[in-house]
Amino acid sequence: HFKLDPKGLFDAPPILRAPYSMDGFVVGPENQLAHAAAQSIADGNNSFSPLFLHGPCGVGKTHLLRAIAAAAGRDRRSLYCTLEQFTNQLVSALRNNSPESLRKRYRSADIVLFDDVYFVAGKRATQEELFHTFDTVAANGGAVVLASDRSPAEMDELPARLRSRFAAGIVVDIQPPGFELRLAFVEHLVKRADVELPTGVRTALASSNIADFRKLTGIFNRLVAESRLRSEVITTDQARRLLAHYDDAAHAPVNPDAVIAAVARLCQVEIKLLAGTSRSRSVIEARNLCAFALRQFTDQPLAAIGQYLGGRTHSTILNAIRRADTRISQDRKTRVLFEELEKQFAT
Repeated sequence: HFKLDPKGLFDAPPILRAPYSMDGFVVGPENQLAHAAAQSIADGNNSFSPLFLHGPCGVGKTHLLRAIAAAAGRDRRSLYCTLEQFTNQLVSALRNNSPESLRKRYRSADIVLFDDVYFVAGKRATQEELFHTFDTVAANGGAVVLASDRSPAEMDELPARLRSRFAAGIVVDIQPPGFELRLAFVEHLVKRADVELPTGVRTALASSNIADFRKLTGIFNRLVAESRLRSEVITTDQARRLLAHYDDAAHAPVNPDAVIAAVARLCQVEIKLLAGTSRSRSVIEARNLCAFALRQFTDQPLAAIGQYLGGRTHSTILNAIRRADTRISQDRKTRVLFEELEKQFAT
């Protein structure tokens, strides 16, 4: 993703220079700390390293990582990649018996930026390589910046030593944008595209429940394209009709409490028993089904599911999910119960 120039320094590709810049990042209360920490590293101050950014998709994590890489320019060697790309590069290097070349490339960089960190869950070879790369870059005084859709504390499937290192610097949660930040972002898009967009349309975009900047950008581009193709100004009503197809309110995450209540109702047990200590067979089976349903229909990690079910451990929840999965495939009554849950919560 980066090429060496004659001086041996990594050169950021053009895509990082234009849209991904620190100046092009729209700042609000939801992302102010993340921006400040990223700016500090971009300016050469590694006191916030390792920097771990987490938050839902589309809130600007990738933008900040790539903006840091772009800001490094030719003065510092920087590498940005997703963990999927890193894994593919590692597999290729191992097949070609050239892992040292890959290690030298990453471990000699001044700034290493890894995106989509949670991709390494279950990939031991990548975890091992990431661990040693992390330690080597840090030991050499370099900066490590990571991004994921969940915090290190929620990465139950990763080894403790990796989670510990991820949390060793500063961990910053980027919140979904509120109205003011969405409006500022729309104004930024209008200025960058150098187009005229009626105030009503701008307000409609910002007033939507869309919390994903990428999705908001796509809608904006669609409106601008329609305006130019039809040679007419987009109206507020047209914008609202388009927004209705994208509104995040229609795709809101499933509420874990709603899943628990539904399981209790279908299995005819009290909700408090699911989080209790009862060893009754009917309660255990209902609890297992509840753990399985929470894993299937919500975005909750195993540790959080354990908390919903009375503070049970990661391994206990994992075992409950496996038991429920087996029972659904073998027991018709349990399968019917799960199908009822699917009708209510599956999207």
